[in-house]
Amino acid sequence: MLNGRVTKIVWHYNGVKVTVEDGTIFMADAIIVAVPLGVLKAKSIKFKPRLPEWKEAAIDNLGVGIENKIAFHFDKVFGLMWSFWKLLVARDIEKMSDEATIDLAFMQLRKILPEASAPIQYLVSR
Repeated sequence: MLNGRVTKIVWHYNGVKVTVEDGTIFMADAIIVAVPLGVLKAKSIKFKPRLPEWKEAAIDNLGVGIENKIAFHFDKVFGLMWSFWKLLVARDIEKMSDEATIDLAFMQLRKILPEASAPIQYLVSR
């Protein structure tokens, strides 16, 4: 709906004014702010009045983690599929090539599902 990044949120007694990067302003009775933690940490959105100190402290103290997803495409269905990989720390995977990551992930999958055939395609998100 906004088609732009929110830069400012101003709360008034009679509603909320939301400004996007091109200067367009939207008015609402209320809003829900659902943005990535990194956006809040970077203070990309100016809040008026400021967020309460305890909320700013919570945002500052939360860590931003790394998430990598691996998707395999198999030519046939086998066994029961589920999220199986909690064995390596994401930071370790970040240092590996996609091919090395896939090899390691498939090796772990084969330990759980020995009947698993080699994937015909894969995708590693970073």
